[in-house]
Amino acid sequence: MDNEMIEYQEQLGQVIRQQREKLGLSQPEAAEKLGMSRTSYAYYELGKICPDALTLRKMAEVLETDVSALAYPENKPA
Repeated sequence: MDNEMIEYQEQLGQVIRQQREKLGLSQPEAAEKLGMSRTSYAYYELGKICPDALTLRKMAEVLETDVSALAYPENKPA
């Protein structure tokens, strides 16, 4: 995997974590709402794996944000 993809996954994971924390959800709560294990969910937050389009859409729903805010973390306002 190239450095650009690794950096993207890490940024995406940070945005997912920040949004979850903003909503006051724990990792297990978010994972349950998404229908996945806490370990799988944690891998997304850690940037170890990148969600497919359907998972990203469901994450946006559960995390009460839009897909573009998750998919394009580099455009997130500071």
